[in-house]
Amino acid sequence: MRQKEGSHTHFEIDDSLWLNTKELDWSSVTEGLTPKQYRPQQELFHQLQAFRYVYLCKSGRVQLSVFGPNGNRRILFICDQNSIFGELSLFNGLPYNCAATAVTDSMIYAIPADQFLRRLEENPKLAMNVMKTQALKTRLLTTAIKQMSFNDATYRVAYVLVNLINDYSKQLKTSSYKFTLKYTHQNIADLTGLSRVSVSNIISKFQNLGILKKDSFDGYIIIKDPERLYDFLDEYKNDH
Repeated sequence: MRQKEGSHTHFEIDDSLWLNTKELDWSSVTEGLTPKQYRPQQELFHQLQAFRYVYLCKSGRVQLSVFGPNGNRRILFICDQNSIFGELSLFNGLPYNCAATAVTDSMIYAIPADQFLRRLEENPKLAMNVMKTQALKTRLLTTAIKQMSFNDATYRVAYVLVNLINDYSKQLKTSSYKFTLKYTHQNIADLTGLSRVSVSNIISKFQNLGILKKDSFDGYIIIKDPERLYDFLDEYKNDH
């Protein structure tokens, strides 16, 4: 289903790949704190690091990833503006079970764990916000499991591209869409659990089909035929 939002067409899919909680109020836990700036690829915490803080993304974008014994990375999800992360260890004090890395220039609050817990006890609305965030993260992880278990490689790449159209693109005069962030083949591989070579082959296939191209000036992906890309997902659903 396509839903018009102003001049931008929204393509309906099961779930977004990004953690977006812009409507939630976290002001009670950031009062008196100053956010710290992080540059792209700068790590906030690493997997199995001792738990000390709950983090809030004031601006920018942060990815949460897990690493296997051989160093392979799998992105769990992307935290957008106004999203909390690192809170999983809040109630048992265990080390972080993933790594957090800034994707873009980001301003991040580091909220001491004891302060966050104290605010939770004082503020039922804050506790509800944490529960809503946990529910959304569970949906994101469930979607990732479904993708890896039941959908082929081409579908997974197409699914990421449609998500990017919905959330990080601008519509051009030609009715095509240009991404507003640079997403590399390796980024898509980390998000889908595929190899970079597999993603590159699928992107080349979409280029040959006239579905997308890369801007020759800045390298950002342009989806030339978004309807055809969405139809591909639609047809796959109907066939399975």
